[in-house]
Parts: sequence; C-alpha cells; structure tokens
Amino acid sequence: MTSPATSSFHTTPAVRLFIFGALSLGAWIALTLSSQSFGSTNLWDIWLYVGIATVIWIAAYHAQPNLSKTQILLWAAAFRLAGLSAIPPLEDDFYRFLWDGYVSVSGQSPYALPPAAFFGVENLSAKLETVLDGINHPAIATVYGPVVQAVFALAYAIAPAELWALKLLLVLVELGLFVALAKHLSASKLLLLSWCPLMVFSTAFSAHTEIIGISLAVWAYLLAKQQKPIYAAAVLALAAGAKLFALILLPWILGQTWKSRFQAAPVFGIVIGLQALPFALLTSTITGGIAAWITEGLVAMGQHWQFNSPAILTLTQLVGFTAAKTLALLVFLSWVAWQWRKPEPLPPAHQLFGLMLICSPVINPWYWCWLLPFAALQKSPWPWVGSVTMFLSYATSQNLGLDAQLGHYIPSWILLLEFGAIALALCWGRYPKHLHPNRT
Repeated sequence: MTSPATSSFHTTPAVRLFIFGALSLGAWIALTLSSQSFGSTNLWDIWLYVGIATVIWIAAYHAQPNLSKTQILLWAAAFRLAGLSAIPPLEDDFYRFLWDGYVSVSGQSPYALPPAAFFGVENLSAKLETVLDGINHPAIATVYGPVVQAVFALAYAIAPAELWALKLLLVLVELGLFVALAKHLSASKLLLLSWCPLMVFSTAFSAHTEIIGISLAVWAYLLAKQQKPIYAAAVLALAAGAKLFALILLPWILGQTWKSRFQAAPVFGIVIGLQALPFALLTSTITGGIAAWITEGLVAMGQHWQFNSPAILTLTQLVGFTAAKTLALLVFLSWVAWQWRKPEPLPPAHQLFGLMLICSPVINPWYWCWLLPFAALQKSPWPWVGSVTMFLSYATSQNLGLDAQLGHYIPSWILLLEFGAIALALCWGRYPKHLHPNRT
C-alpha cells in the first residue's frame, strides 16, 4: 500500500515539473559558469551540460501530460535568463551583430561597407576595437536582413556593444512566440518546444537571430490559417526581411484564390520595399545598399560555403559543387511545386523547411530551429530527433583539436550519426499509428 506522502509525490504534476525544471536550470547555469570561467566553452562541456538538459527535457515530456502551461513558460524563461551572461560557446558571429548595431546607430548602412573598411579607424572605443577584431569574414558586407538590423540597432541603443542587450531582446521575442503558441498547443507540446535544448542554446547562449524570422513566419502561418492573406503577407514580408528562409511559405501565404493573391501580393511587395527606406535615408541611395546584401553577402555565402550538408557533400563528389547545388535546388523546387498543387490550404511547414535544409550547402545547427514551432503544431518525431543530433555538427576538426587547417570539416562518421538518426526517426514516424501512438 502506498503512503499518502509517496502518493502525493507521484501524482502531483507541479512537483514533477519543479524537479525537472530545477535540474535543467542547474545544467544551463553550469554551462554559463563554464563559459565565464575559461573564457570560452569547449565542445565537451557543451555536450555534457546540453546532454544533461536533453535527458531532463525528454523525461519531463514523457512524465506527465497534465502540466501547467504557466509553469512551463516560467521555467523556459529561467533557462534563457541563465544564458544571458554566458559567453557564446564556440561562436564568433555575435561580433558581427554588435558591429552592425553600431554602424546603424552611428548613421551609416551596414550594407554599404564591410567591416574591413573600418580597420585603422582611430576614433573607435576599445570595446568596438575588440568587436571589430572578432568579426569573421570582415571583407564581406553583412548577410543579415533589415529587420534583424533594426534589432541590432535597438540593442546597441540600449547598451552599446553589450551582448546581453541583444540576447535580452531575442529572448523576449522567443518567449513571445511561446506565449502566442500556448493556446494552439497542449501542455506537453509546449514543453517540448519551449524547453528544447537547441532553442535555448541557439538564442540565449549563442545569440543567433533565427528566432526573429521564425516568430514572424509562424505568425504569418497562423494568420493564413485564419484566412487573412493580406495580414499574413505583410507579416511574412517582415519575416523575409529577417531571414530569406521565410520566402518558401509565400505561395501558400498569398492564399488559394487569384483574388486573394492579387490583394496580398502588392502588400507583400510594399512591406518588402519599406524595409529599405531607413537604409536609403542613411546612404542617399534607392536601396540603401540592401542590394549588396544579396549580390555580395548572400551570393558569396552561397558560392563558397559548405558545412554539415551530407547531400551536397555526396553530390559534390559525383558531379562537382556547382552542379550539386543546382540538382539539389531542382529537387527542392519540384517538391515545393508538388506540394502547392495539393488541395490543402497550408503545407506541413516543418517538411518544407526540413527539405530546404537538406538541399542546402550549409546546415548550421541553429537553422534547424525553423522546423520546431511548426513541428509542435504537427505530429512528427523526426524534427525533435534532429534538434538533438544537430549538436554533433559542432564536432569539427577545429573543435575536436584535430588538424586546425581543416577548420570546419566534420568527420563522415559524425555526419552519418547526425543524419542517420533523423532518417530513422523519419521512417519510424511513417509506421502505422498503433505501433507508436503519438502524444497530443
């Protein structure tokens, strides 16, 4: 016979949630302290503390479906607050974010000149000198869209060249997304999304800006679901101004009828055009230098960069890099066209973004976050498996302490583990439902 105390412990969701939340918070705090103690966190620390948080996340999801959404969100906020003071582990992209904020606030366009043009400038503060010295690929102008640039500028205005200000804004956007999705998700799905280690790590610890475009894309998706194509088109234009990934939703966001498309398309174009206005005023040019964002920054990235993409890597060995990218693009566009011909008003967006990444020459781990809010709205296990295995992509030759000249090269066996697990989960998700009943 079970004692009252034991029975109470095992049947109180709040107690279980508190234990899981406290343990997970401890792991995130430990990761923050690790980054502060040694100046930078090594790969093994990331895998250790993120691994602990991952085990707790999985256990919390399976422990009790009847949880308090408010408590889930409070713990999600606590995890992210723990990362505000962390030095981004194995990252240097944040230097570019801080620099772009300074350039915009100082009355210049970050699209007009690359950071290298400021080398040797004497009136920079010591803090900005450190930021400038830390920027990777300084000869290339910024690759970040105008909506994200507005966030960089706001963060700089709050606290010049301080990363915590940018992180705080990103965390607020992320928490806003979770609050907005709370009414569309069960408590267990809300926990699955808001406690996801990849989401916590990418935003609060690494300060990556994906969450801005993701939040706007989800908002546009929900507006389209409510059959409000004009509003959805305006919001999607903002999402595209944060990250061009959002554009793959455009055929569906504009609506299913030609009437809605003719009404929504001009709105989309106007909002896109308005994003260039602040930078046009800064540079006295029509586009404000934003054209260079595509013609120089993004094109340079697409022409020369390849990372963590087994499909492109395999095809490159067969037909060369350029042909591999062309073939992958044709496969993706063909699948998009096939999906568009279906009668459903909206596609499974996590599949769209997933195939887009598989066909892309660069799959940075934080890119995978684009799938997760949409996966939470569906019943699909493989995006969540991918959110765990993406941490394997940090196992580059440089981070493993191997040949430094190989830089961001990832050993083949790492790629096999990373994407093999996703493929197995994708196959498992297609089994008959009675073999693996999905949680709601």
